[in-house]
Amino acid sequence: MMRCHGFVMLLRCSEKFQSYLEKILPWCKPEETCLVYSQYHGYIDKREGNTAFNQKLYDFVEQFRERGCFVKEDLHTSGHASKQDLARLCEQVNPKVIIPIHKDEKADFASILSDELRARVCEYEYSMDGVDISLDSL
Repeated sequence: MMRCHGFVMLLRCSEKFQSYLEKILPWCKPEETCLVYSQYHGYIDKREGNTAFNQKLYDFVEQFRERGCFVKEDLHTSGHASKQDLARLCEQVNPKVIIPIHKDEKADFASILSDELRARVCEYEYSMDGVDISLDSL
């Protein structure tokens, strides 16, 4: 299904995500693949004397460039989106399923979505295309 419709994947530079990328990137079309790097640019700036440079982050980003993918790197985020920003993202992406992660009990994210998107929020259990998704409340 992802091969037909595409997908958005939030990821970080770690061994776990690297193993996912090694499986996914070979079948991604470079002209349709974009990495949005939103950390401090100094971490991937190889200029001499840059004490913030991080080789692992640099290599992580470079694997996308080496495959011919577009890399957008002049963005920097605070790390946490507001529920209003998440709602706008859902409106733009128009996902089939919305699974809130690390949600605050008081956030009531679904309440600010359109009725159409609110119906797609998976709170605890969901089934789609023969796949059952169950979320526990750890």
